[in-house]
Amino acid sequence: MKKSLPLFLFGIILINVIALYPCLNNGFVNWDDNEYVVYNTDIRELNRDTIKRIFSSHYQGAFVPLTILTFALEYKIAGINPQIYHATNLILHILNSLMVFWLVMLLFENPLIALITAVFFSIHPLQVEPVAWVTGRKDLLYSIFYLGACITYIYYFLNKRIMLYIISALIFTFSMLSKPFAITLPLLLFTFDYQLKRRFDLSSFLEKLPFLVLAVLLFFITIKTQQVAGAVPGSFINPNNLVLAFNNITFYLWKTLMPINLSPIYPYYNTWWYIIVIILLVAAIIYSRSRAIIFGALFFIITLLPAMQLVRIGQPIADRYVYIPLIGLFIIIAWVANKYISRSNLLKIVIISIIIACASICTYMSHQRCKVWKNSITLWQDAIKKWPQLSLGHNTLGIAYAQKNRLNDAITEFTRAIELKPDYAEAYNNRGNALGQLGDMQAALNDFNNAINLNPGLADAYYNRAIIHIIQKNYDIALLDLYAVKRLGGYVPDDMIRELETRIYALDK
Repeated sequence: MKKSLPLFLFGIILINVIALYPCLNNGFVNWDDNEYVVYNTDIRELNRDTIKRIFSSHYQGAFVPLTILTFALEYKIAGINPQIYHATNLILHILNSLMVFWLVMLLFENPLIALITAVFFSIHPLQVEPVAWVTGRKDLLYSIFYLGACITYIYYFLNKRIMLYIISALIFTFSMLSKPFAITLPLLLFTFDYQLKRRFDLSSFLEKLPFLVLAVLLFFITIKTQQVAGAVPGSFINPNNLVLAFNNITFYLWKTLMPINLSPIYPYYNTWWYIIVIILLVAAIIYSRSRAIIFGALFFIITLLPAMQLVRIGQPIADRYVYIPLIGLFIIIAWVANKYISRSNLLKIVIISIIIACASICTYMSHQRCKVWKNSITLWQDAIKKWPQLSLGHNTLGIAYAQKNRLNDAITEFTRAIELKPDYAEAYNNRGNALGQLGDMQAALNDFNNAINLNPGLADAYYNRAIIHIIQKNYDIALLDLYAVKRLGGYVPDDMIRELETRIYALDK
């Protein structure tokens, strides 16, 4: 079977292209793409000052300097051309798929297990989000370094060459600088020792120590940047976080088996019965006494830790969070298939048929899912069709409509968002903008007042209200709102303030 390795690798590349090439026709979406690429001035110039700024800044609450650096390189080459960014994402995903094959080959020395794992890693619909979404670059980039660090560590374990160890630690650092989810690597290295039947002792622990130090350092940097961005609450310790962790595990397990109703956002369900499901699954894994199954389960759980929300950071649930963890689940599936495929010809036919059928379904579903990410309107129309109770989906669709000057449609979506969440200050602000553009100044003013009452820290609402007051020639009130914008850290042109002060002075005279 080893003679077939080149064919396997070609097949992995081909199935990636078949499943995911529609993403090359996609544009940017209003789901962080604007902040990371379209309006990100840090990527406009590539020089010493901008590189220094990239490595000392956070973006949407995340410290991801290497990811931003790749955007800067692409901008230098092609400007704001979404096809280039999407092509890079697809290439990175293909490389990750090949590295998954390589990693599993090192761990199991079985081409069939490696092939099945790599194929489903490539084409599962849950994997579409980081590929079809430009901002998903974070997951793709950290993963390529993460997998590279894993592979290099295994070679170090097999050959005991210190240079391989140093390279692994260096690649791990690159992974951390791409996305903080890489902090799980030190724990994962212990599972490699387990799978490769290495005895756990002090020396094996000390080998992981530099990785642990780097991981802890990154953890504190991440928490600090998330706090600055307001993405982390004041208190981390909350019993509900444990419930959310169990919820998330079962959610991802279910979506792996039934990848339907996928969305960039999901409703939150707080149900205790999920804990029972987890306990039963853990019991079944232990009872199996299979090293491969235990390893796959540990791989899944460890790499999923940052997404379990034990510490509340970022979005509670997202498809992209299982980009790497899915490898563990697919290893289990591939190992079980390989175990039974040689039992009889009938079983072989049945198992191969099931694998081909599942791969075909996944390829089709991923192909179609790529098209959903074509633009902001297609993305959020799909999201609210599946989850109409989510106010965020309606608000973001409204923004997409407003950007296309479909103001009445935008107002409809903003209004629906407010109905679902009456304290939604941002939706009031957005609706006020749309109403103002349609000329209904009083209704717009009412919405801006509501937005400020609900969220006194919303600088945009003060700025927008100031514009209404300027139109209504209430210059003194407008000036107070602009001062509030500056106090809250928002940008107001100095010329705008000077002009208002001049007008007020002229009226007073």
